[in-house]
Amino acid sequence: MFDIFDGCDSTLYQHKYDADPDIGLFFRHIHSEVELHLFVGGNASFNIEGNVFKLSPYDLSVIPPQSFHCLILDGLSPYERFVFNFPLGKFGIDVRSIFEKPRIVNIADKPQILSVFDRMKLYSDTMPKRDLADAVGLLVQECLLLIKNEHNFLNTPHSHDALTRSVVKYINDNINEPLTTDAIAEHFCLSKSHVQNVFNNNMKIGIKSYILRKKMAHAYELLKNGARPTTVADGLGFTNYVTFYKNFVNTYGVPPKSFIK
Repeated sequence: MFDIFDGCDSTLYQHKYDADPDIGLFFRHIHSEVELHLFVGGNASFNIEGNVFKLSPYDLSVIPPQSFHCLILDGLSPYERFVFNFPLGKFGIDVRSIFEKPRIVNIADKPQILSVFDRMKLYSDTMPKRDLADAVGLLVQECLLLIKNEHNFLNTPHSHDALTRSVVKYINDNINEPLTTDAIAEHFCLSKSHVQNVFNNNMKIGIKSYILRKKMAHAYELLKNGARPTTVADGLGFTNYVTFYKNFVNTYGVPPKSFIK
């Protein structure tokens, strides 16, 4: 088992086994890094942007940046997984085609890819900790190159509800607008209460909170790439900079200007 975090670029390499998993630890979140998640064993599904994937042993999930996602434990079976979060351009290779949308490939019958994770297990048991991060990073890069040429992806996830999927798409397509629940309900010609109830039941988060999380995730990425805080606030539909500032600090614990170099 290993748990390696590099705070400089928010890279996480993790291999964990929970004999008695705590459902409360697997929360809904958004981050600007891409994610690879290898489900080794357990009883779980993934909710990615309102689409639900039922996981089978050795399902490798590919999660694009800015994607709202959470693991759904369907029981209290022991849960083992590998999780890798890293910036899209970390390894200097073009992997945009891999992360253009959520995907799953089962690698149970793919010995080349499986061997990558087997070597991670071996190195975590035999290699000094000071060298393990570099070794795992090289293996993640190898894994990316292998799955880049893997065409047997599951591209037809099912959604709990078609309305939820439509609302998620509408929000993502209009993230730069001053979105409100009233405007969304009007767009779909439905009552506000109906849209709120359906969305909350399926996503386990309110529409307003979801919009705010998505906007903050986009703001973080823009600021990290050198955009001015006021420009970001305006571009994401905030009519009041103070509101943007407070929400950003509440989300990330630092003011937007901390990214200015």
